[in-house]
Amino acid sequence: MGFILVILIVLLGLYIIGVSVNVLTGIVIGAVMLVNAFLVLFFLFSLTLLIMSKKKTAVFSRIGKKENSKFECAFYNIDGKEYPNAFPGEVILRDALYNRDKTTTVRLFEKKGFVFDRNAFIVIIVGSIFFTAALAGMIMFVSGLI
Repeated sequence: MGFILVILIVLLGLYIIGVSVNVLTGIVIGAVMLVNAFLVLFFLFSLTLLIMSKKKTAVFSRIGKKENSKFECAFYNIDGKEYPNAFPGEVILRDALYNRDKTTTVRLFEKKGFVFDRNAFIVIIVGSIFFTAALAGMIMFVSGLI
């Protein structure tokens, strides 16, 4: 939140010293497009890892924190070894989404030692489609302004 406040103060300062509203709008649109482009790259990278992973049968074991992580994630047992999920665990409906000792299908990326569960799979697919479409729409919008 503090980061957004700093950006707003900088934009207000630029406006006060005489930068036109059109230039400020261009800066904001450019920043939003840049963030969106990074999200597209993130989801496409995640999609690549998902495609390179192998389908395995796993058993959900627990929700906990990975090493060096602020967020909790789901852990799954595959052939006696525990692997964390690549994405943080969902907070809403956690009990409905994660059933202890339930067998499920996950995608294991052994090189990095993590799995993609069904929720991560859905997030990657929907995120890839949504942010790619959003970036394409922004590019078409900006090219129509020029």
